Amino acid sequence: FGRTLEKAQNALKSIQGNHLAVECEMSDFKSITEAIQHVNEPIDIMIANAGTMWIPEKTLHHGIEGHLFINHIAHFAIINGLLKHLTSDGTIITLSSAAHSFVRGNGLDLDDLAWNRKYSPWTAYAHSKLANLLYVREMKNHLKPGQNINAVHPGIIDSNLWRHSPNDKKKYKLKAVEFGASTSVYLAVNDIKETGKYFTNSKLGKESKLAQNKEMAAELWLKSVQVIEKLKKKL
Repeated sequence: FGRTLEKAQNALKSIQGNHLAVECEMSDFKSITEAIQHVNEPIDIMIANAGTMWIPEKTLHHGIEGHLFINHIAHFAIINGLLKHLTSDGTIITLSSAAHSFVRGNGLDLDDLAWNRKYSPWTAYAHSKLANLLYVREMKNHLKPGQNINAVHPGIIDSNLWRHSPNDKKKYKLKAVEFGASTSVYLAVNDIKETGKYFTNSKLGKESKLAQNKEMAAELWLKSVQVIEKLKKKL
């Protein structure tokens, strides 16, 4: 999947074999549902690595704060929508971030998905990355035996995600995109027994206490299902 068909096609140019390039605009639920319908083949590995960061002004997509919609709700819809195609030993990998540990207090406010409180780009991003981890924690309970799902912190990557950041990225030790993908590739090509876990640098990472909250993970799952069902009715 790519934000545009051209981007999807360009990403596949260096890969051998049969390809399917599909346009999918992650902020548009109609585009997401249409993209899902293009897939009818078995899936061995799903890597959910789209995302956004540091949206400077509060932006809503379908009434939901932009980071949370693109980084969580869109991925929730795509992965769950394609789940019927996942093979019996299939693997799902979703990108989270060490930024999840910056979430304070009681964690996600599932009664304020529009972020009507004071907006902070970094805080909103951190909440979306916590949502990724909570999703992985709960999703493992919905998979068949033999299937697995894990989350990844790719590191601080020199990518287009920095385009909105007020910080000078030269101050950070940034990884090239290729190295940022290393942990995702590690999980994709190895026989990983763990599921519902968090990896960084190709090994188990340390999650925050909030990321380990099973009750919050279950509540987020139910809320996400409700959001998806409402969006489907509006199509």
